[in-house]
Amino acid sequence: AGRFETNVNAKYWVIESPMGDVYEIDNLTLWARKHTELFGKLPCEHSVGQIVHGFYTAKRAILGKPKQHTPTYMGWQILKFGEKSS
Repeated sequence: AGRFETNVNAKYWVIESPMGDVYEIDNLTLWARKHTELFGKLPCEHSVGQIVHGFYTAKRAILGKPKQHTPTYMGWQILKFGEKSS
């Protein structure tokens, strides 16, 4: 538990920035805390929540969930999510 990559609820993500940079992430919330500036946001928990929510909404669109129309967040694309393959 806690703010660590090893948090039991943390999932693996691979995302691509609008500039083509690829990030492999073991804990999206922790990563967002360290990279709010990549989204033009202030380094605060509100910004972290916006970023994480944006990616979860994009993930829901990818999964075909109702009322979720945009499979990207601010031009960022999700390449992979879920369990990390060894």
